[in-house]
Amino acid sequence: MSDGVTRPYSSIMAKENIKTVTEGLVTILENGDAFIEQQNYGRLLRISPDQVRWEYVNKISADTVGELHWSRYIAADDIDLRWMKALTCN
Repeated sequence: MSDGVTRPYSSIMAKENIKTVTEGLVTILENGDAFIEQQNYGRLLRISPDQVRWEYVNKISADTVGELHWSRYIAADDIDLRWMKALTCN
């Protein structure tokens, strides 16, 4: 830990025009990626310092994007899903 400030995602964020005026959210993931909610554009992204790993846009129609409001990234270690193994589909 240091007393300095780093900006490891600034280059990819500028390149991909990642910004939001209100209600933006970022979570730094265990591997160093960032999960970003770009609220004003209805977009979720997972980025590394060098690239967009994936993105989701909440498209309602060809010309309408829906808002997301406080999305969360849930990692495998965050929730116990063992119960799903017992499910069967008929």
